Amino acid sequence: MPIGRSEIVLAAMAADGSGARFFPVQLQKFIFLIDREIPDLVHGPHFRFIPYDYGPFDKDLYVELGRLTRTGKINVDNEDRYPQYSLNDTGTLAGTNTLTGLSEPASRYMKEAAAWVRSLTFKQLVISIYVHFPDMAVNSMMSQLKSSPSRARFFPEPSFLSGLARTMDFMGILNEYRPRQTARGQGQDAEKLGSDWAKVGRNLRNAIEAHVTERDYE
Repeated sequence: MPIGRSEIVLAAMAADGSGARFFPVQLQKFIFLIDREIPDLVHGPHFRFIPYDYGPFDKDLYVELGRLTRTGKINVDNEDRYPQYSLNDTGTLAGTNTLTGLSEPASRYMKEAAAWVRSLTFKQLVISIYVHFPDMAVNSMMSQLKSSPSRARFFPEPSFLSGLARTMDFMGILNEYRPRQTARGQGQDAEKLGSDWAKVGRNLRNAIEAHVTERDYE
């Protein structure tokens, strides 16, 4: 049975458990990862992400979040600088039902990815997307990425970047012209490597904290 935009958004938000709260950047990057890495497992892609100021962005995701808010499935907390989105009981039930209806590799991937995006700060998350998906950095507001591909580095030594990036390249996504896999192949990748998300999050967070400073964003 096909899965629509509302179903995939609710399932994604339910993937990290009841009460999980997401900032806008986390939802944009999370849904992008689903669309980009496991589309065949979730009847996707569901959105059309473009390289924007801070990586992949689709305004239609906000349209969908607004619709789900008006229909009583999502709550929005606007008390802080940036809104935070969370599922209410109705949205949690709907999202969980969709999530459990997916294949085990797909649901596992989404659960690990949800925890991963929520574990990172804004800068850490945006940089990680740029490292893995350089095509999404072409319109970046970060000055390092506006010059040339040869200068699009986030760490001081090329060998360090290469080693770290390849270690974290668990879906082969640094190969720009990687052939599209079949649904079966993607399922095997997601099942085998889905649990690597937590390790990637920890390694990336530690590396960025050690090597990236504020001057990288001037």
